[in-house]
Amino acid sequence: MIDDARPDPDALLAQWRADPARVQRGKLRIYLGASAGVGKTWAMLSAAQREHAAGRDLMVGVVETHGRSETAALLAGLGVLPLRQISHRGRTLGELDLDAALARRPAVLLVDELAHANAPGSRHAKRWQDVQELQAAGIEVWSALNVQHLESLNGTVGAITGVRVHETVPDTVFDEAEEVVLVDVTPDELMARLAAGKVHLPQQAERAAQDFFRKGNLIALREIALRRTAEHVEDDVRGWRIEQSGPQGDAGPPAWNTSGALLAAGRAEPRRGWARWWPSAGVVRELARQAPAVNLVEVARADSEQAEEADPRRPRWPGYAWAAAAACAITLLATPLAGVLEPSNIVMLFLLGVVGVAMRFGRGPAAFSALLNVAAFDFFFVSPRLSLAVSDVQYLVTFGVMLGVGLLVGQLTAGLRFAAGVSTSRERRARSLFELTRELSAALESAQVAALGAAAVKGHFGGSALVLLADASDRLVVPETAPPGFDASVADWCFRQGQPAGLGTATLAAQAWHYVPLRAPMRVRGVLALAPAEPRWLLIPEQAQQLDTLARQIAIALERVHYVEVAQNAVVEIESERLRNALLGAISHDVRTPLTALIALAESLQALPEGTQAQHAAARAIVAQAHQLHALVSNLLDMARLESGIGGGSVKLRRDWQSVEEVVGSAIRAARPALGDREVRALLPADLPLVEFDAVLIERVLVNLLENAAKYGAAPIELAAHATGSALVLRVRDHGPGLPAALRGREQTLFDKFTRGQSESATPGVGLGLAICKAVVSAHGGEITAANAPGGGAEFTVTLPRREPPDPAEAIV
Repeated sequence: MIDDARPDPDALLAQWRADPARVQRGKLRIYLGASAGVGKTWAMLSAAQREHAAGRDLMVGVVETHGRSETAALLAGLGVLPLRQISHRGRTLGELDLDAALARRPAVLLVDELAHANAPGSRHAKRWQDVQELQAAGIEVWSALNVQHLESLNGTVGAITGVRVHETVPDTVFDEAEEVVLVDVTPDELMARLAAGKVHLPQQAERAAQDFFRKGNLIALREIALRRTAEHVEDDVRGWRIEQSGPQGDAGPPAWNTSGALLAAGRAEPRRGWARWWPSAGVVRELARQAPAVNLVEVARADSEQAEEADPRRPRWPGYAWAAAAACAITLLATPLAGVLEPSNIVMLFLLGVVGVAMRFGRGPAAFSALLNVAAFDFFFVSPRLSLAVSDVQYLVTFGVMLGVGLLVGQLTAGLRFAAGVSTSRERRARSLFELTRELSAALESAQVAALGAAAVKGHFGGSALVLLADASDRLVVPETAPPGFDASVADWCFRQGQPAGLGTATLAAQAWHYVPLRAPMRVRGVLALAPAEPRWLLIPEQAQQLDTLARQIAIALERVHYVEVAQNAVVEIESERLRNALLGAISHDVRTPLTALIALAESLQALPEGTQAQHAAARAIVAQAHQLHALVSNLLDMARLESGIGGGSVKLRRDWQSVEEVVGSAIRAARPALGDREVRALLPADLPLVEFDAVLIERVLVNLLENAAKYGAAPIELAAHATGSALVLRVRDHGPGLPAALRGREQTLFDKFTRGQSESATPGVGLGLAICKAVVSAHGGEITAANAPGGGAEFTVTLPRREPPDPAEAIV
């Protein structure tokens, strides 16, 4: 037995809302925005200025201006509580001083960024918990919140934007807020604010525009914010109506006239059979007659639904008409033959008609044909003729068998027809995929793949199709003249997120185009955009799978073409490098012999006693220039020899245990012609161990570094060395201007062949000295780096691997 005396839930809810303890609780007003930059804090401070001007007790607990002068200006004249300073990991953080706010107890307190996580050591972990304590104390709180910080929407927004925030607010806090103010701007206006530097600092704005602040993201976030605000308003309306309702059994005065406030949504099933021809007012007219005060919106049926009803595979009245015509034709054909053919043969003719109708029109007309044929056979060919009466009871068996066989044959034929249609559809999909694969296998350029892919998709689905590719900087290239309905921002979102979007998906389903990412095994290569002739085809699993398969084939072809281009470029670079090294080696070797003779002749001229002073000066200049040319040719020859050795193994290092002091001294002496009278300081500890390396090549490295310091640096030049447990570290430093500012962050390019710190310089050289240093150090398994030294100048560091030298006693044995 049901207890009718149980309390009314609506009455309990109204009693709870009227609870004095709840009435004394402070209100919460939330300024909600779709994203940062819409103006939530600005709107909150503007409202605070109006309330302050009206004489209301209002204080600012914490407000984040983010460096915007317009927002900071709105704080003028408002009382601001000092922030509570908390030390965390060597930094001082300012947080809301909850105790000071409770002690001050203003009527309204502004607490910005509701989702903020408090610093360790605060009373509460989250700022929304501070707000709840302030409300419990009877203080009205105003705060601001972005929609992505709501707990239930955090995952959805993260999937759309690719940015997942970790500071969230429970939905119950938002739902219990007495007021929600939506701060809304259009995506175009928000992007203009971003470009003007009103959302982020200029150095952050460009990166934000590429990642989060894309138009497609902003449209989706705006829709989510509008929907969430509408849900909160709906809850407010429902709660207000409950409060305004009377006690149980007393309806009380109506809260309002609800005329026109009801939205009825439905779909009338199309009438079939004879009911289609029976006159009827229809569902819409019946609703209008029964409820004249209701606003009705009739939505026309989609073209896809009309096309679906026009499908010839479904029973239609022309099929039934042809079934009747076939029965009449067989009757007229068999009537002259009634005296010649046995009744069983005439039955076969009627069964043949059933088969023909089933093959052409399906099950319904076939069943109708079987019934008509039984009736025609009884009426025209069974005694007594021209009557449905039967003189021989055995014909009842004939009629039953004829009807059963007719229905069975019609069912089987219709099933065969359906299976044939399915097979034809599968064959068409397989042929489309085969033709695309065959054509893509011969494509050698990305543009060819895009054109072939778009043509194949368009040929299969109809409508319009585009294949959008990514450029070298991983940006989607959109056509200059976009077709109607195409949205480049949605295509870019699809490319960035790697998920389908648009028509027939759960993301931006109102779009007229369907966007599919071209996902290859390594990465997303582009986007396939499709505006199908029949949008309903995207809802058919077989067609959706076919589109995914076509997109994957296009993506694989694009990746294949990409790696073919990469391989071709690598082969060209390898051959070019090999040819250049061969030319350098040949030229250097052929030039070196006559150059040595030229130096010897110039030095002989310089030593002649009978020459004039001018002749001696010219001879010295010839010797100096010849030595420079000899050094250049030696560098070219050494570079070619080292690189051929690294690649082919023809050069072997002559490793031996060497004294670092001896190699350093030999290098300084060899570099003295280039150093001149510049001071060189050798900073070597006395306990340097023996190190195993090729002394000639390492000496060449130090000579090149000293000559480089002499050319581009200033005295004094320091050459230091020290040993660690596993390496020998050599440093060459000058006190000049240091490395050029243009090389900051890419200092390793100095060690490329034919690269100079200053491309336009009066200092002679072709940029091979440091390249030789890198080749030698790499051959030893070491590393060489360049950097600006503290206090000015450039510093080059060579790190060579080392192991402990053998014991001298063991070496003697």
